[in-house]
Amino acid sequence: MEYLNEQNMQSESGNVTFIRKKLVESTTDVNHYKLEFGVYTQLSNINLCIVNIHLDDLSSKTRYNQLLSVQELLYRTKKCIMGGDFNQPYRKNTKIYNLPNFTTHNLNCPTYYIEKKMNIDNILTRGFRCKYNEDDCVEYPGSMEEGFQMYGSDHLPVITYV
Repeated sequence: MEYLNEQNMQSESGNVTFIRKKLVESTTDVNHYKLEFGVYTQLSNINLCIVNIHLDDLSSKTRYNQLLSVQELLYRTKKCIMGGDFNQPYRKNTKIYNLPNFTTHNLNCPTYYIEKKMNIDNILTRGFRCKYNEDDCVEYPGSMEEGFQMYGSDHLPVITYV
């Protein structure tokens, strides 16, 4: 996904969400809507939305405003999964991670490794139980080259099972 960052420089970003085929009865059950900083997916057959985001990396105020701009979407369906690059380290009282009725899953696992270890990627869910085990943090690479070989990204995967 291409976008302009705060300095009006062209940049690129990408997140991936995998959905088990058995959740979707037909392609008419799935609708995707582009967001300025992500994708909103609605699965109408199971009353679920998935919001895949990549929030601003320079300003916490901008990140929070981006989140506020999609907040209404998060409550349109009975169940919701929001995941991606929040560019905000998890802290218990951070506004971004304290949405009403949402559970934040990655409390401790670092997901970024270039400048320093940070857990800035996350998955938040509402409306169902998920399996997330902090003991299952993915292997942290020893170098940038090793990280790209292992994961193909400067971010590590975050996995939650619904």
